[in-house]
Amino acid sequence: MQNLINKINLDKVLGIDYYYSKDIKNNKLFALCLLCFIKSLFLKDNIKNGSNFNNNYLFLKTQNRRDYDNLFNIIYNSCNQNKGEINLKYKYSMNFLYIYYFVKLSYVRKTLQSTKRLLVGLYLYLKFVRYFQVIVKLDKIQFCKLVVFSDVQPIENLFVQICNLRERDTITLQHGLFIDYKNLPNINMLNYTNVSSQTILVWGENSKNLFLKYNPKINVVICGNPAILPIQRSNTLTQYFGVVFDQPLFLSYNKLLLDIAQEFAKKKDLKIKLRIHPQDDINNYDIQNEIVSVNRDVYDVDFVLAHTTTMIFELLTQGIPVYKLDTDIPSHKMNQQITFRTYQELENKFNSNFSFKKEADEYIKFINKESYNRYTDFFNKLMKL
Repeated sequence: MQNLINKINLDKVLGIDYYYSKDIKNNKLFALCLLCFIKSLFLKDNIKNGSNFNNNYLFLKTQNRRDYDNLFNIIYNSCNQNKGEINLKYKYSMNFLYIYYFVKLSYVRKTLQSTKRLLVGLYLYLKFVRYFQVIVKLDKIQFCKLVVFSDVQPIENLFVQICNLRERDTITLQHGLFIDYKNLPNINMLNYTNVSSQTILVWGENSKNLFLKYNPKINVVICGNPAILPIQRSNTLTQYFGVVFDQPLFLSYNKLLLDIAQEFAKKKDLKIKLRIHPQDDINNYDIQNEIVSVNRDVYDVDFVLAHTTTMIFELLTQGIPVYKLDTDIPSHKMNQQITFRTYQELENKFNSNFSFKKEADEYIKFINKESYNRYTDFFNKLMKL
């Protein structure tokens, strides 16, 4: 295995951990290293010895989140070939084997500490040892083609690179809509700069172009998002419109969006269904209760106002008109016919003769059954090559 590890791009494997640790001061980073070491001694993964399995496809997901679980399960079920699934979880249990690998992989520590700040290199090494333990088990599973949910995740990226070196087909899935942050580098860029798989299955043309921009040799196939279900919308106007807030980081823009929305509602004699971010606090805002109700469900409305949330495109694919607040914050660019900066701009552009479905297709080309079938077709065709 050492010969393979020496050929691995560690910067891609450890990109998330590096972004997290690179600016932490030494005293806090030392404590973090100690905590990571101790925690690793008491964590075991849920992977059983898979050497008795023999799969055409192995599906791997290491990040647990309800919406991610749903998308992964749907795509897994779309594959009607012989397959196996690993959804990585940890449990608390003694893990003294970690010490063995901590000593055995010391050459990796030297490599990391030679290119990074000493404690940053140590922290990355402690994380890498934990990832490597999982890889040792994964490597015993018999399969032909690897499908990972997101190869920006360390274990998935490391296993993808190992499979590439062993000349196995590797595929990663798109799990969100990403913004090109070339002028404002941040951790979110890793979702498209650190791709290591040979093929990525994406939702639409916009994502295809983004991944090819940073990975010109990758094979990109548009399959859509099968987790989005069509909504039966009434032709009768509800006299409600939705407002979708971003995360609290954009508090001032949320307030601006709310001010415009409340003015629009009063002048048009409408009411608002307001969806706030789970991490936000409604007390941060000056709500006019007579026209605003806080509601997670903004699907049964006549139209929606939003800012940068990727939920914009989910709504558009379901036939709900969306008007986007235009600011200097990096976000997905939309047609100027449906963007606004002020109340007056919204007033001027509202009810314009615009094809919202065409705008949505740039980002999410297929949904539900049509998307599901495209994943099925992809997995079937790949087996014939």
